[in-house]
Formats: sequence, C-alpha cells, structure tokens
Amino acid sequence: MGDENIYLPPPVPGQPTEPEGEYVKKIPRPLTKSEMERAREQKRLVHQLAPELIPIISEMTNLGLIDGWRSVTVTPIEEE
Repeated sequence: MGDENIYLPPPVPGQPTEPEGEYVKKIPRPLTKSEMERAREQKRLVHQLAPELIPIISEMTNLGLIDGWRSVTVTPIEEE
C-alpha cells in the first residue's frame, strides 16, 4: 500500500536502526528515584491483586505499547 512506514517512529541520531519496514523500539529515559518507587509499588499491587495481568503487561511491553511498569497504574477498589 505504501503507507506502512508512516507508522514507524522517526529515527533517533546515534541509535541503531533495524532494516527498513521494521519497528525500531525506543529506549525509555531512566527513571528518577520516586518514579522507580512508584513503578515498584504498581508491580507489587498487580502481583497481589491481579496476577493474571502480568503476562498481558509483559506482552504489551515487548510490543512497545507501554514502557513497562512505569506505564501501569493500579487503583484498588475499596469494598463497602
């Protein structure tokens, strides 16, 4: 169709690229100490409250849809 390359991210200077037509996974910026603590807490909550989501989160990370645990937000529901 000719439009498949419009979905690829722009090349980053100094970052290795894949052959044309391949997705180039971006490298997320390093986390700050507070962001790392938040990501660890989110991971702990998922393991505790919804462990069935772990393979889904892993696959989404592998596909480049999210940047790992930093992109996960868990909001526990208080039972009345």
